[in-house]
Amino acid sequence: MNHRASSPGSDRVRPRPTPADRLAELVEQKAWSLPLLPDAILRVINATSDPGCGARELTEVIRRDASLTGHLFRVASSPHYAGQVKLVSLQQAVARLGVATIREIALVVSCQGRVFSVPGHERAVKEMFRHSLATAIVAQEIARTRRWNVEEAFLSGLLHDVGSAVILQALVDIHVELEVPLSPEGLATATAANHAFVGGCLVEQWQLGPALVGAIRHHHDPAPPPTLGRPVALLQFADAVAHLLLDESDDRPVRTHAALTTLNLYPDDVDRLLARRVEIVTAVEAIA
Repeated sequence: MNHRASSPGSDRVRPRPTPADRLAELVEQKAWSLPLLPDAILRVINATSDPGCGARELTEVIRRDASLTGHLFRVASSPHYAGQVKLVSLQQAVARLGVATIREIALVVSCQGRVFSVPGHERAVKEMFRHSLATAIVAQEIARTRRWNVEEAFLSGLLHDVGSAVILQALVDIHVELEVPLSPEGLATATAANHAFVGGCLVEQWQLGPALVGAIRHHHDPAPPPTLGRPVALLQFADAVAHLLLDESDDRPVRTHAALTTLNLYPDDVDRLLARRVEIVTAVEAIA
């Protein structure tokens, strides 16, 4: 009988991959499942990008999606947006909010339903979403005072941590596959290491522009590429302010933030921004 020669160690059992190994493999190969924008949201984004689109045309586009219609009506009726006249129609709500706000809310609704949605981890994901929305509003306010691109600032804040939710869902799936418990420590480490890159990949897939992709991918870099200096600084500072406003934490990290010089913000500017805490938090609760 012929015996096949065996190489040294060939009888050893290959070590079972760890969750960290599996996640690293997914990140390297970009093999995770990224959520797509729903057709209804894409139609709204396309409509709001058309300078000739009026309230009536936009209303017809929105009306096709019951969930988006309900959400817009609720936001327009909230204390943050409510006017003196009670809303009785969707077209009134569209006119009150304006095209730019409707575009933002459409993306908020999409993120809330498609990205910031991990069954079994609703509380953690809700906090991620509230923080992202607060960051978006803060970034938008700073951009408005500086006459920078307001929409880009809002989107960078809203989407800067979407990678965290994608990673959370990937880790939930991995731990089910490998039949091991999901540890909070492992989750925090994996999210910190990968969420900026994964978030950039999602924004790239949604075709929201290279500037936005770059800002999100580098929003934790102490020395981002020179071409992204201001967008990254804005995102980093808005991120810190959002933590302060929602958590009522110490304001020293905000008042001494390294991005202040790049953004040309002075102590009085920071005072005015922090004085709007109630207004910003109310807007977060209204939209979220």
